[in-house]
Amino acid sequence: MSAKAQPKNSVLDAILKQYESNKVKPRKEVDLTKYFTTMLPKGKLTDKKKFRIIPTEPGQSPFVEVWFHNVQINGEWKKLYCPEKNAGDPCPFCEVASELDKSDSKEEKDLAKSYKPKKFYIVKGIERGKENEGVKFWRFSHNYKGTGVFDKMIAVFSEKGDISDAKEGRDLIINIGKDDRGNSVVSSIIHDDKEPLGTEEQITEWISDTMTWEDVFSKRDYDYLSKVVRGENPYEKKDTSPTSATNQKEDEATMDEEQPF
Repeated sequence: MSAKAQPKNSVLDAILKQYESNKVKPRKEVDLTKYFTTMLPKGKLTDKKKFRIIPTEPGQSPFVEVWFHNVQINGEWKKLYCPEKNAGDPCPFCEVASELDKSDSKEEKDLAKSYKPKKFYIVKGIERGKENEGVKFWRFSHNYKGTGVFDKMIAVFSEKGDISDAKEGRDLIINIGKDDRGNSVVSSIIHDDKEPLGTEEQITEWISDTMTWEDVFSKRDYDYLSKVVRGENPYEKKDTSPTSATNQKEDEATMDEEQPF
């Protein structure tokens, strides 16, 4: 006895279903080796690290200026990309700040400051002792008092010239400590002796690496930012399937310095 004939459109339906499922973009895996951090682990009071800035195109600064909002999510400080300040797109944080600024209340005007983005610098380089991990990205905040990480680096550039040069540049020696509140801080930055970035093969590999900071630091969508502004947990999902739980863990795994600056 022959098998029951399948509906004529069953094969087509299967093909279309396969096509739709493959239209979904794969999630970007979190690679923590791409972040250079000056955060000290608990129990450690000081440390010293070496970082070498990778040269850019002639006439182009290796320091990219990007604006982020400093916010607490689940008790941890996070830096969220500001779509308005960086790209002129709508941003829930900036919208709230704008409304609060219109108030006659000093208290609300002061509150508006906490919703405004802060300027950060991101520079691409190599962490000495971990050359096998390839290029990394170091993000640090702008300091309006002129005593920040960028200011300390500029002092080295002013004294020694272009320390990012692949052949005759210099590594940065970064001394890290903790302040009175227990936050990790870069206490000083000095230069090492002049030396090549690496071997000829390494130089070619690292300079030609097309990875940018946008491949490493997340850009959250409007809905995600809105949830944070409203005080909701942006990681909460109605779907309780194993896949959903995995996605939540990947979202929360984004590397960040848990400090309010």
